[in-house]
Amino acid sequence: MKNTFKIILSLAFVASISLSSMASEKGKSETNSTMVTASMEGTVFDADTKETLAGVTVKIAGTNTEVKTDLDGNFSIEGLIPGNYNLEVSYISYKEAKLVKTVALNTANEVTLKLKSE
Repeated sequence: MKNTFKIILSLAFVASISLSSMASEKGKSETNSTMVTASMEGTVFDADTKETLAGVTVKIAGTNTEVKTDLDGNFSIEGLIPGNYNLEVSYISYKEAKLVKTVALNTANEVTLKLKSE
């Protein structure tokens, strides 16, 4: 009788953990599917030579979000909530640039930046 009670108690415990885990996962998937995000893409050029710049840091001010431009001077930041973003753009031997960009849904959120050498 004691062993039967232990088995039933163990099964009930395992079942409650499984149901709790399933409910938690369901909540996560519903949250992710309803969260709407946008992206921002752009290219960084030298203001004088019009050449693209590789390795430029593009940072969203006040956050840890930053990316570097690729070999063609392009960058992309994804997973943004629509709104206004303050960008800080920096590169060695160039003056830092700041820009406010509005990111919207279903819109080409493209940025063209021109940096001036120091």
